[in-house]
Amino acid sequence: MKKGFIDLGAMIALLISTSAKADCLDEAKNFAVGLCGELERSGIKITASGRAEANAELSSVIKSFIDVSGKGSGSGTVDKYEGLAREELAKDRFDTKTCRQNMAAKAMDVQCQKKINYETCTRPEFGFDHWGSEHTGEGSSGWRGGGHTQNEWCGELGARLLAEHGAGPVHDTVILSRDEDRKKEWGKASYNYKCTVKILWNPIYKTKTDPLCGIARSN
Repeated sequence: MKKGFIDLGAMIALLISTSAKADCLDEAKNFAVGLCGELERSGIKITASGRAEANAELSSVIKSFIDVSGKGSGSGTVDKYEGLAREELAKDRFDTKTCRQNMAAKAMDVQCQKKINYETCTRPEFGFDHWGSEHTGEGSSGWRGGGHTQNEWCGELGARLLAEHGAGPVHDTVILSRDEDRKKEWGKASYNYKCTVKILWNPIYKTKTDPLCGIARSN
């Protein structure tokens, strides 16, 4: 059972990571298409001398697009795209297709290498931590003839207590003490078994930050 949990966890983690990566790549491509469109519409022309006004305008266009797209903030993010944008705009003829290809590669490198943050949750796959509920009960079997055992009665008592408390399928039973009375009548032996049993149910599992919990939503 434990091995199955581990295999399932690895499979789900791979699926989540692969899905997240695929989504990021699609977003990076869309980002490149949008940014190159903005660069083309801006009409900015970068000369060999690199006019300061053109560079400032280029930074403003990139920053505005990044702010709207929500793919970063601050001059640090702008700088990551500004060099490539300057190269595309410095060409004799702005090539939208080439711009999209180069910008998509840059966006994938910038946006898709970020660490994926996972939610924190409690799951059986992470292992047992403790029991959430417990109850101790005692009882005697009443006089029984031969053919019965002490363990039989303790098992009956434990099963009865589990049913009375509505314990689920995952539970445990601990025998705390046992005793018996004996008597013999007309040559036949009878036994009165006594048992104290603790039942435990409602398992609480360990908490982890893990792919099985899903990807955390960014604020």
